[in-house]
Amino acid sequence: MSELLDRVQAAGFSAAALIPASQPSENFKAFYDRWLQNKPETILPYLNNTQAKYNIEKIFPGTLSVLVALHPYRTTGTEEALRKSRYKIARYAWGRDYHKTLRAKLKKVLTSAGFGQDEFRVVVDSTPLNERYYARLANLGFIGRNGMLIHREYGSFFLLAVALLRRTIPHNGTPTADNIDPRRDIEQDCSSCRLCVTACPTKALRGDGTMSAELCLSTLTIENDSAKLNFPVGTKKHNWIFGCDICQQVCPYNRKFFVSQDASFLPTETARQIAAGVVPTEREALFGTPFLRAGIAGLHRNITAVAALPTALSRENISSSAL
Repeated sequence: MSELLDRVQAAGFSAAALIPASQPSENFKAFYDRWLQNKPETILPYLNNTQAKYNIEKIFPGTLSVLVALHPYRTTGTEEALRKSRYKIARYAWGRDYHKTLRAKLKKVLTSAGFGQDEFRVVVDSTPLNERYYARLANLGFIGRNGMLIHREYGSFFLLAVALLRRTIPHNGTPTADNIDPRRDIEQDCSSCRLCVTACPTKALRGDGTMSAELCLSTLTIENDSAKLNFPVGTKKHNWIFGCDICQQVCPYNRKFFVSQDASFLPTETARQIAAGVVPTEREALFGTPFLRAGIAGLHRNITAVAALPTALSRENISSSAL
């Protein structure tokens, strides 16, 4: 076990853990079902696939162990680019497509550790598997008021990569599934802090670990396929044209962050141009980047919508939008 985890961390992951395969707990199902009552699937239809989300066998039959790894994505280059950019792009999106980067990295680790191709499946935000739940189960953090998984030392600026393994591997300790309750996490680890809720430009965060998906800037600027983007009435002035980091920026757990040394997360020239308001004319320029999700038309739409927001800034929003 320790050798495998050592290999994972040597590959650039900031933390990793192994746990036995299990189905999501009744607590998690109840929490997720309560959130589904707010109909987030109207804008994110894939969220409603609970048959697979609640059954790990639907994703990779024969799974016996789960490897969960956290990979940082903040770089000093990205921070400098954000400070200088006209428009804001979520930090994970400045570099290459993280799905491919992390999947390839974890596959390489497992292959070098002697796993056959039929013994594992690497999942990086591409299946109904709830990676955040298994990371919490593996004791790699807690669920915060903003719904993010937050590591007490590394904060929340990391991506999750999960390997489903057809091997029984000794695990390194974890709470029981029935002890996982986001409301308890928030009470214990966020306490009375509500900075994320207050700073959210669209009031998308409910404060209980869930959000109104139809109000979230990340959803509106990336997942939304409407020809025109209309921000909710009362949206605070912001400059985010692809994703949003505000609820993470204001989080006290992110005052210090783990710097990624992976060059694939450094700003690409395409990202720099888009942040300056210049969208590529050819779709091929977006290949291999997160921007392909929104497409050329979506990026133009987002810039137009952000530029049309009222320019008056409240004192509260100045600190948020300037980050």
